[in-house]
Amino acid sequence: MKVYKVIQMILPIVGSCFLPTLYAVDASELSLHSPIYIKGNDGFTMENGVISGNGTQENPYVIENLKIRANLRNDGIRIEDTDKYFVIRNCYIFYLDGILAMRLNRGKSPYFQNENKKPYPIGIFLDNVSHGLIENCTIRGTYQAICLNRSSYIIIKDCYVYENLCGIGIKSGSHHNKILRCRTFNYACGVCLYQNASNNTVIACSSIPLRSLRGLRVSWTGYYVHDSNYNKEINCEAFCPGKTFINLKDKGMWIRNATNNLIKGFLCYGLPRGVVVEKASNNVILNSKCFNNFIGFYVGLRTEGNLFSGNLFIGNWMDALDFSRRNLWYDNYKKVTSPDVVFLTLCISD
Repeated sequence: MKVYKVIQMILPIVGSCFLPTLYAVDASELSLHSPIYIKGNDGFTMENGVISGNGTQENPYVIENLKIRANLRNDGIRIEDTDKYFVIRNCYIFYLDGILAMRLNRGKSPYFQNENKKPYPIGIFLDNVSHGLIENCTIRGTYQAICLNRSSYIIIKDCYVYENLCGIGIKSGSHHNKILRCRTFNYACGVCLYQNASNNTVIACSSIPLRSLRGLRVSWTGYYVHDSNYNKEINCEAFCPGKTFINLKDKGMWIRNATNNLIKGFLCYGLPRGVVVEKASNNVILNSKCFNNFIGFYVGLRTEGNLFSGNLFIGNWMDALDFSRRNLWYDNYKKVTSPDVVFLTLCISD
């Protein structure tokens, strides 16, 4: 038990050491450019910020080193209906502040169903696009930093997004995309897979909730998997430094109405709920660590056939709570004190 207490004390410090490097772009060194709209492969032109390339895998189109201010009518960079290879690199895209988007949206869900009705610009929006790379970009103060709609084979890596309402979203049948080593500091969410996004991979990302100074208490989710299947999230983390959360609905990972997703090596601490699984089946949560949360793992009703194995619980007020009783818990560690009214996982340790 003494060892556990030591780990509780040093985890916030150690955890920060494993955060990906901060990839903020120095906007003062970038060329100012108006919002970019590319429709079709023929839209990759110099007027649209393209500086090189012919669209082949060996020589892709390149958009880089630009500072772009989005506006209410135009996303920062918007690309539609292309299948040529392209790179967006070292760009700084910004508007005002993402929390204003929720005000303009009158408190409705931040996950817009129809992008034409979104009340605020997106940083980078890809619609019906394939074979793109977005790297080392900083996006600030938009509705959603990066959104993929009906898009595939896109890599998003080493990006830094903050003060947006939402971070990075993959939606509407988008598949076989990768998000690598990105950092998100946003009001509502970090990385979201929703509306039938499948076979996407999220690796080594970090998500931290950002609190509004304007009095709006929007709930936050570090990683959201909704109506989406066969995705992988590996070695990611979500935490609230110093337990400074405001909304008790905040959660590190939320799997809802989704099947056959793999969560491995997830780290969460300082949150009201670490991992929430609801109305979901056949998902696997392995080798994850939950420290100092109010509830470590929360499993709702009508949730069955999920596997929780090799997970470590330390210092949570309640480690694991399973209302369904139809899931498999195997080799999880840390003894759980259970109230009589619910079924709690019995973990092995001390």
